[in-house]
Amino acid sequence: MRKTAASIAVIGAALALAACGSKPGSDSNDAITVRNGQAAQTAAGPAPAETRGQDFVSAVLGQYAFALSSAKLLGEKADSAGARQFAQTMSADFGASLDDLKRIATAGQLKLEPVAGPTDQSDLAVLSSARGVNAEKAFADQQQDRLSALLGLIRAYKNGGDNPELKAWAEKAQNVVNDRLLAVQTLKAELDEK
Repeated sequence: MRKTAASIAVIGAALALAACGSKPGSDSNDAITVRNGQAAQTAAGPAPAETRGQDFVSAVLGQYAFALSSAKLLGEKADSAGARQFAQTMSADFGASLDDLKRIATAGQLKLEPVAGPTDQSDLAVLSSARGVNAEKAFADQQQDRLSALLGLIRAYKNGGDNPELKAWAEKAQNVVNDRLLAVQTLKAELDEK
């Protein structure tokens, strides 16, 4: 029994030390942001193709389109003022970030062709059919996963992308997405208590 506990402690310490190491090409801004004792989820990175400018722009446009559509639905379907305020803030933040991305992509002669995710239609249908707290919960569940993936995509491009202007955009956009991810995690925790 003691031998097993010691082995588990050694393995845990080794995993903790391994987690402290930094990835090549990453910087201190890739650390998970903590606000009021809450940390954002670890974000997964994109497929290697998404480190090319056109693929990155198309993927982000698709993710932003979903985020803006779902925020609009949340604003219409939510009962709580906090959820409606979240939808307004998300729309404003993502709208401004999207305008910057489109300007950079157009200047770089990249196509503004969003790539929709495989579950976009069904996820929006779920959100569209829900009302009140059910709409708020559906939104929070969807956005927690979506924003985490989007954050990973943006950070990976920032660290390994092929277009300096898009990398600079990604540097700014990661803060916008990270703030919304933290906020949706707070919203989700509050809703889970209802």
